Amino acid sequence: MKTVSLPFLVAILLGAHAASGASWTLITSPNANNQSNELHGVSAAAENDAWAVGTVYTDNSFTKSRTLIEHWDGTRWAVVRSPNTTASINILEAVAAVSTNDVWAVGLGITGFSTTPIIEHWNGVAWSIIANPGTTVGSLAGVAVVSANDVWAVGTGVTGDEDSTLTLHWNGAAWSLIPSPNVGPEVDNSLAGVTAIASDDVWAVGTQQPTSLTAPHTLTLHWDGSAWTIVPSADTSQTTANHLLAAAGATSDDVWATGRRIHTDHHRRQQSVFRRCGCAGEQQCVGGRPILSEFAQSLPYPDGAMERLDLEQREQPEQRQLAQPAQRRHRHSGWNALGRRHLLQQPGHRADAHPAKVTLRDLGRPCRDRGC
Repeated sequence: MKTVSLPFLVAILLGAHAASGASWTLITSPNANNQSNELHGVSAAAENDAWAVGTVYTDNSFTKSRTLIEHWDGTRWAVVRSPNTTASINILEAVAAVSTNDVWAVGLGITGFSTTPIIEHWNGVAWSIIANPGTTVGSLAGVAVVSANDVWAVGTGVTGDEDSTLTLHWNGAAWSLIPSPNVGPEVDNSLAGVTAIASDDVWAVGTQQPTSLTAPHTLTLHWDGSAWTIVPSADTSQTTANHLLAAAGATSDDVWATGRRIHTDHHRRQQSVFRRCGCAGEQQCVGGRPILSEFAQSLPYPDGAMERLDLEQREQPEQRQLAQPAQRRHRHSGWNALGRRHLLQQPGHRADAHPAKVTLRDLGRPCRDRGC
């Protein structure tokens, strides 16, 4: 992930369903200092109770940082004190709210070339670091909640000389390491996002990268209540780099995954949209305009529509902002790329040379109503 300096940081709230005619509104948010402030994940327990997490660098060389957590009380965002590990760099990548007094955040600590998972918990009074006996090596990038005693965190571990999938589970009393499969041998595996629909229906998405440095492909895992298994997932192309970075499930047969593809010149990034629902469908590559962004989270609506929340990187001026580009959706009999999309320009920004905040909405009917 490329790091850019931030003259300011903004947060975006969606006041109402976009289909009803409502639009996005820019809400200012505070910075912890005058260095680079980044928000990587967001979760809401209620309209007046939302959390955003990330990192704030404490020097100009980007070699030291501490966790950054902000809270929305329905009126304004405020920085909330959060703990740090002894690592030089502390980053929170994702957050999931069970309730007002029960919120989880995950990320990683970096010292030199070593990474360690970070798990933090909000009990209604303060944030604290929670022990993780499962592993002390690797990083966490996604967290999802089924209930207060059923929480999943996913990321990247290490097996031998290769990166491997990492899945941790909270049972209400402790975190534990749950075995998860990998594509191999000589393939680096990583998980970047997770969505939990039920105790026996959890999806995790990421990337499989051959150590031969050929093009990486999407990686999808499913938890059926007993074990994780690899589920074949579509790639937009076999010759471009394909990554899945976030997932969201509306129902058990209507799951979305979002990501990006990077062309062979390594300079062009393209939107990728995949869906899986209870009917078969053909894979098709998404058109979409090129983007310069790192993906964050997907948000489902009860009617089946989806929203993307993203952190977009802009070169001019140098700043990192929340935005909303690309999606994938999971069909019950296979993953397919979606080509129907709608980009809604956010207020005060252009969508040409330096794309800024956009909303991506699937214009098709909900999966159960598609008549397939």
